[in-house]
Amino acid sequence: MGRLYLHVGQDKTGSSFIQSFLAKNHNLLAEKGFYYPVNQKIETASVGKISSGNESLYNLNFFQRLHQLYDPSKNLFFSGERFFRRMPTGELDAATDFLMSEFGINSIDCLLFIRNPLEHMQSAYQQAVKRGGYTDSIENFSKSYRHTKRVYEFVKYCADSEIINLKIINYSSRKKQLLDEVLSWLGVSNEGFHYLNKTINRSLTRAELEFQKLLNEKLGKAAGFLSDAFCQKLPEIRSESVLISERARNNALNNVEKYCLDINAMSEQLNNGSDTYDLQQQVLTQESDSFAFTPAQMKVIVDEMFENLIPSD
Repeated sequence: MGRLYLHVGQDKTGSSFIQSFLAKNHNLLAEKGFYYPVNQKIETASVGKISSGNESLYNLNFFQRLHQLYDPSKNLFFSGERFFRRMPTGELDAATDFLMSEFGINSIDCLLFIRNPLEHMQSAYQQAVKRGGYTDSIENFSKSYRHTKRVYEFVKYCADSEIINLKIINYSSRKKQLLDEVLSWLGVSNEGFHYLNKTINRSLTRAELEFQKLLNEKLGKAAGFLSDAFCQKLPEIRSESVLISERARNNALNNVEKYCLDINAMSEQLNNGSDTYDLQQQVLTQESDSFAFTPAQMKVIVDEMFENLIPSD
């Protein structure tokens, strides 16, 4: 009888990179006793495309066909950031109940990556600009930053469950060993796995970010085509941190510190080597109004503008 393993995010903790690795190695995972379901769309992650994992297959429809696809002696493995949001709402209960009753699975192993709040806020701000049409400053963004409350709700949900075994890893301190952490959690060696020598879904440079904000003012969320092109066509460009002021730091920590401390307490109670938050991140305050693009970045801007904004004959 196999077990059920869920990598649940949270967002902005290297999920696309992990999911590309899992898609590329799903056959080897099967040899090592883990069935990681994929379809044609999910397999595109194996060549470095931005991915949302295989969470879309976690549903009754798919599970009703599992007998044709899955050896129940193997472990089932799913990865997706939406688990992080959907599980505490009860939205997945029916699918989980069916899976557990039909295949005799009686526990769920969950892996949650967390990220120190100021570092996460910087990345969440980047994402809001990249794909959310956001145009304002990070200081104003910090006033409404409360994402750690969602983390608290998920961790509390797991703590209250009798069937979930939660492991918490701090992405901020372990990002260079990300895949090793996943394989260690699964209990398999890293022997034989294929690795992508490519950055997946990188953050933007400061120049790219400012240009994207200006485009967002004109097009809103529809302007996200440019950020996607920067990330997919120029993965080798080194991203840059968003600089935050002391005021932005205080805004964010005032909003989330209580939740971080509560999560730290629950993490320690897990007694399984889970990580905690570090709230002492330094603030970067020097900033220049000068921005620079490489020729490759300028070519992407021009190409994407013509392709997406200029009507073809």
